[in-house]
Amino acid sequence: MVASAEPSYPTSLQRADRRRGQLDGEQRIPALAEVRRQQQALTETGGQLAVGYQLVLLAELDEKLNELSIAHRRTHQAAAVDLSRHDERIEQARNDLGRKREQLEAAKAPLTEEELRPRNPEEARWDAEMLRHRREVARSRRIKLAQESVDDARDRVEQRHAERAAAVRQHDEASAEPGTRARRLVELYQRRIAEYLAALARYHPAGATLYPLLSMPEIPLPDWVTETAHHPPTAGARRDDAR
Repeated sequence: MVASAEPSYPTSLQRADRRRGQLDGEQRIPALAEVRRQQQALTETGGQLAVGYQLVLLAELDEKLNELSIAHRRTHQAAAVDLSRHDERIEQARNDLGRKREQLEAAKAPLTEEELRPRNPEEARWDAEMLRHRREVARSRRIKLAQESVDDARDRVEQRHAERAAAVRQHDEASAEPGTRARRLVELYQRRIAEYLAALARYHPAGATLYPLLSMPEIPLPDWVTETAHHPPTAGARRDDAR
């Protein structure tokens, strides 16, 4: 039984694994007696039987998965730092929006008696109606400018939320990459072991007996691959204050 060739299993590796199986088989490695002894021990203690080149491949896979685990952890740490910065910018924008709203409310306040008094000799010649009209015009202008500032500040809050959401999507993609590579590695090494065992069984004098004993070991995915990734909400701070 030979694993089919696919781009994910380079021909060079496939030939090397097949050649190793042939060499081990011709040299009677592993010995049938040793395999049976280990199988008996594992029956009592539990575990999966793996010998010789299987162990080499599994150790090689474990090393590569450890490297990916480190990359995965660093990716999450970088994402946490970056999203924290986005949260700070959102909070700053919200605080600025709050100040602009306070300024708008202050601009909307009714004119006071102090504001309706003349401020210079020219205004002293105006009647009360004209003075109030001038003050109301100035008040309307202040309200308009304050409202524009509120609108701009609200837009900045929304922009900061959008920037954070985009950052979360980017971090999700980056975080998924090590897991995807880990799955492909596990699949590759399962095929490599299968290729080796098939060649070993073909060339070993006791191959027909060995093959079912040296079955494919289960290669579970690491916890960090299977666990559900958790991210802070893409919205960050509440959006109700951006209305």
